[in-house]
Amino acid sequence: MKKLLTIFLGLAIALSSYAQGVQKQEKIMGLNAYTYYPVGYEQGGNYPLIVFFPGLGEAGTNAQALLTYGPSGFIAKGYKPAALVISVQPTYGWVNETTISQVLAEITKNYHVDANKIYLTGLSAGAAGILQYALTPDYGKNIAAVVPMS
Repeated sequence: MKKLLTIFLGLAIALSSYAQGVQKQEKIMGLNAYTYYPVGYEQGGNYPLIVFFPGLGEAGTNAQALLTYGPSGFIAKGYKPAALVISVQPTYGWVNETTISQVLAEITKNYHVDANKIYLTGLSAGAAGILQYALTPDYGKNIAAVVPMS
């Protein structure tokens, strides 16, 4: 009986944490990333996508730096959006439109994304990168909105 109760409690805790939305450290194109899976994600369907690129101060290989600013930082403090949120950490600081295009291609291939609701945001150098991406005609047409922060 005690073993059954332990299994039940473990399952209940696992399900309740996933039902609240889960943020996990992952890799996107070999880059560190934090991915937030919204409530209900495991049941399928497509979700709005918010992709964040940090500034030079958060670039590198320390994934925890992604929790300093931007959406992943807010999520770590308890904010739970109804969107798939992915913060991507460039190792070299500046992110260009080619890299952003490749990151988005991998994300849309591997995650449940509503292709009409893709939003980009970035801080400082990340903001410059997403603006360049949005202003490139071949790329910008695929984005619902950009929110640069400096």
